[in-house]
Amino acid sequence: MTPYADLPLPPGNLGLPLLGETLAFLRDPLAFAEERQARYGRVYKTGLFGRPTVVFTAPEGIRFLLANEYRYFSVSWPATTARLLGPGSISVAEGDLHKRQRRLFQRAFDRELVSSYVPQMESIAKKHARRWQMTGELALCPAISEFTFDLACRLIIGMQDNECSEAEVRELSRRFALCTAGLFALPIPLPLAKYGRALRQRQLLLARIRRIVVARQDATD
Repeated sequence: MTPYADLPLPPGNLGLPLLGETLAFLRDPLAFAEERQARYGRVYKTGLFGRPTVVFTAPEGIRFLLANEYRYFSVSWPATTARLLGPGSISVAEGDLHKRQRRLFQRAFDRELVSSYVPQMESIAKKHARRWQMTGELALCPAISEFTFDLACRLIIGMQDNECSEAEVRELSRRFALCTAGLFALPIPLPLAKYGRALRQRQLLLARIRRIVVARQDATD
């Protein structure tokens, strides 16, 4: 059998030691992908966030990856990304833990349960639509992100108006956006760096959720 180390790699450039091509990727991810696909094809190698990386862009390659997860491949994130997602995140979990978490998560999307969400989803959508209409101008992506975050808070977490006002949900949505912005940032944990700000927002979000959980526990005692 041919040793894995002797197998050929796809075309591409691993970039600088440690950094790889991370700076070019962060500068413009879309342009980065388009340029390398045009140069090397739909499968190419690069270096991102301190790791040699192979990128698949063809539908056949992506299908192969998804169909063989945990057979030929396992989920892996940069340590800095995993730190932001948290050790209990379904994205970070592997093996049996991942399967258990996925089964638990899928219960929230049971067909009958999702059907029961419709009236509340309609109410939340109308609330956001009224606010958008009043603003005059609308930045679509942030508005849709805030709407989706509100849905998740109300439907998945079960957050009630008496636990979190509309203004606070908007503030939490802003914090969540700052947190996710650090997922693929340079791993600089300083307060003014994007990654450092993301870590801080994660702490604040978790602290607010803990307060809601504690308040619910006190209410049921």
